[in-house]
Amino acid sequence: MTPVSGESAQLLILLHAHLPFVRHPEHPEFFEETWYFEAVLECYLPLLEVLDGWARDGVPAALTLSVSPTLAAMWQDDMLGIRLRRYLTRLQDFAAQEEIRAHFLPERRKVATFYRHRLDRLEKRLEGIGANLPAAFGSHARAGRLELITCPATHPTLPLLLAEPGAIRTQLLTALESHADAFGAPPAGLWLPECAWESGLESHLIQAGIRWTTLETHGVLEGTPRPRHALFAPVRTPGGLAIFGRDPRSARQVWSRHGGYPGDPRYREFHSDVGLEADWDYVRPHLHGADQRGFTGLKFHRVTGPGGAKGLYDRVEAMEAVREHAAHFVAQRRRILETAARHMDSAPVLMAPYDAELFGHWWFE
Repeated sequence: MTPVSGESAQLLILLHAHLPFVRHPEHPEFFEETWYFEAVLECYLPLLEVLDGWARDGVPAALTLSVSPTLAAMWQDDMLGIRLRRYLTRLQDFAAQEEIRAHFLPERRKVATFYRHRLDRLEKRLEGIGANLPAAFGSHARAGRLELITCPATHPTLPLLLAEPGAIRTQLLTALESHADAFGAPPAGLWLPECAWESGLESHLIQAGIRWTTLETHGVLEGTPRPRHALFAPVRTPGGLAIFGRDPRSARQVWSRHGGYPGDPRYREFHSDVGLEADWDYVRPHLHGADQRGFTGLKFHRVTGPGGAKGLYDRVEAMEAVREHAAHFVAQRRRILETAARHMDSAPVLMAPYDAELFGHWWFE
């Protein structure tokens, strides 16, 4: 929980990290595995860099991270670890080739150099943690900078399983065992896939030892009885389960390309990738398990604006946009919480949950 207004009001940031299980030992390379490799390099390792920076600088902040059991299992898988290193080495070689290819295009070469340096740094971080992501995140959890929670084992929409209570129990118990195996301690919270809720889930969650979860905005605001403090305080079920509702304004500003931060013309354009643009014979050796074009992660253009040619990515300008938007986001949350506090007899909170893979992947910066 990150204080944003004095010592009481709180902004609660929850990142939900989940990928489907894409381990394919029956093939030497498999295209779907790139989803996992991209997420490690663009999301999970950079998130560790942020947490390491907090530790280094003594930043008094904390974050909640939901890690799905399927993702935790892939983090622990030796075969995927070997393939990840191979994928990273291939991508480093590709970035170096792009530097050479852009020799007479200094602005494009600058972007290629940025990627090469970034990939080298990520390789050092991966080796520095022994490729053990659970241990690295677990150390931050033990230090109090991170709360680690889980979600049902295979990420199902739980209300659809209410007719099969044994299936729900199996989903939850498997998730709890997986989490304890990966991180060494049971979770207090649980991410509900699709934030989907039915009152019949309450007893299952409480019996599993879950103390809190989060729902979509309407799941709280349209509850019975209506919550006295709207979204600015958790509500409790009759059995004592705490439920937080998602703040829709926080979601819109971070998710929406139309009116939200990611649409800023200075940011990296997600859909522009060398794998989609360069000659096929040049690109093919750098693709993992695919006989068709796909993303490589080397994206040279910025959002620029609607229509027309895309300008080249400028990292300095993009990071200026990050600082502006971070300041704006905090100022807006502070204003909202201060307004709410004037009408409440307890300290207000705002829950801002996001897919972890949004950060670093779609919104690169």
